[in-house]
Amino acid sequence: MRMAPAAVCMALAATILSPLPASLVQAQPEAPALVRERCTACHTLTRVRERIGKNSEKDWADYIGRMQKRGARVDDAQKAAMAAYLSTLAAGDAL
Repeated sequence: MRMAPAAVCMALAATILSPLPASLVQAQPEAPALVRERCTACHTLTRVRERIGKNSEKDWADYIGRMQKRGARVDDAQKAAMAAYLSTLAAGDAL
């Protein structure tokens, strides 16, 4: 089946302009290490674990964003990776 040029362009644009799926962000191997290193600069992992399984990816991103405003050394790409990773964990999962 041959696609019309306009349809090909639309499909390509949608692919390029869409945000990365959480599964790809979560697959970044540094996300667990970032959580352990950056969050424990001010908090214990127990505090982080209390929210595991309760927060959505957006909740985590908002929370990490508040920490950025308080001086957490996390850039926006790291925040996205950390939020995606944390949102995939279930209560009781290891960090």
